[in-house]
Amino acid sequence: MLSVVPRGPLPSTPEQLVTSAPELEALPVVAQRLFGLVRDPNATIEAMARLLGTDQALVASVLRYANSARAMPNRRIASLPEAIARIGLRTLGEVVVRACAAPVLDRGLPPYALPRRIAWRHSATVSEATRGLARLARIGATEEASVAGLLHDVGKFVLTSVVPEAAAEAVSVARSRRIPVWQAETQVIGFHHGHVGGALLRSWGLPEHVAAAVAFHHEPDQTDNQLATVVAIADAAAHAVGAVGSGGACPQPDWDPAAAGVLGAGVNPEQLEQFLDSLRCVEAEDL
Repeated sequence: MLSVVPRGPLPSTPEQLVTSAPELEALPVVAQRLFGLVRDPNATIEAMARLLGTDQALVASVLRYANSARAMPNRRIASLPEAIARIGLRTLGEVVVRACAAPVLDRGLPPYALPRRIAWRHSATVSEATRGLARLARIGATEEASVAGLLHDVGKFVLTSVVPEAAAEAVSVARSRRIPVWQAETQVIGFHHGHVGGALLRSWGLPEHVAAAVAFHHEPDQTDNQLATVVAIADAAAHAVGAVGSGGACPQPDWDPAAAGVLGAGVNPEQLEQFLDSLRCVEAEDL
């Protein structure tokens, strides 16, 4: 009989596990202060630009996005205030989160048998799928949906960093018992990567409904957070088009067009199938 007892003591809560990974625990100070400004109705674009100007990597990310096809520029700009005005505050938050999360997501997940490129492709594809589904179902802001999709599996990176042996054992349990990885993580560790991801995003100061969507994306029926349902369906869609996010022979989320019913009366199974037909795997060079 396969043991599910991990080797050595484990953190007893997701929050304790997150604090055991200081390199993942905190966003850059500039990003944290920027989120505060974005939420402040009295903050000016000039103040945000001055703050962003102290971090060259964030400046580059914001200007790159403002001049990209997605921002639909009519001319190229090199001014931070103009860039912020062009893309808007919601998108500014998304761009900053993506820039800060990129070093975390641009890693492999050896315990889950996921090389760096495949792990990134899954996260990026779920991000695009979540954005599209949120738009289709008219649920919340598409920028926040995109962030929740991008970071839905970030807890796996924390587990890989802090308790790699326990994560590997969970994958082994999932394969042998033919159960989803998140259920095996719960058996081995006491909680799963969704819970860990939610704890990480709370430590980053992201909105609670985004953190909760990540925490419950494998158990959307356990919350009234609609974004959790959107992320769960997006995860299944990404697997359906080949952007895998689980280890080896582990069971994958099932794609079911009947899930349209939980997205609201305005979405039907035919629309969901059309959405899947249009979804493509996102590669790193596409971003």
